[in-house]
Amino acid sequence: EGTKGAVFTVRTTNVADSSTVRLDVLAEPTAVSSSGDASMYVFSRGQDVHSEFKSSDPDGIATMKLWSEGSLGAVSTVLTTNVATTSHARLDVRADPGAGTVSGDAQFDIFSRSQDVIVNVQTDGQANMGANMRVRSDGDQGAYVTLASTNAATTSVAKLHVYADAGS
Repeated sequence: EGTKGAVFTVRTTNVADSSTVRLDVLAEPTAVSSSGDASMYVFSRGQDVHSEFKSSDPDGIATMKLWSEGSLGAVSTVLTTNVATTSHARLDVRADPGAGTVSGDAQFDIFSRSQDVIVNVQTDGQANMGANMRVRSDGDQGAYVTLASTNAATTSVAKLHVYADAGS
C-alpha cells in the first residue's frame, strides 16, 4: 500500500536457448476430478492497465491463444463502458514495422468447421451514426471482395444483398 507500488517479475538471465521463463496459473488437482477456475485479474482503479506480449528475436513469434475444450467455447471481448464519445472499443490487426520498411500481411481469419460464420457490423441508430465497412487498397493489385459458395448443393448459393431498409 506504499507509494512505490508492487512488482512481480519472473526472469531468466541464462543465455541458453533452452532457458525459458514461465508463469503458470493452474487449477489442476492431482486426482482426475473437477477443479475451480484458473483466473488472472489485472485492475487499476485510477490509472491505465497495460499488457504486452513481445518477441524481439528476428525469427521469433508472439502468440496468444484462448483455448476451451468445454461446451461454452472461447470468448475474447474488447469492451469500453465509459459514456464519453471518445471512449472507443478497438481491435487493431496491423503488420506495420515502421516507415520505410516492408511488412508481412495483416490477416483476420474466421473459420468454423461445421457451423455458421456470423459477422455483424451494427450501430444502434443514434443520430449522425452509421455502420461502415471499407475495403481499400493503395497497392497495384486493387481491392476486392469475394463471395464464394463451394458446396455442390443447389441450395448453396453466394449472395450479396445491398439495401436500405428503415424498417429493419
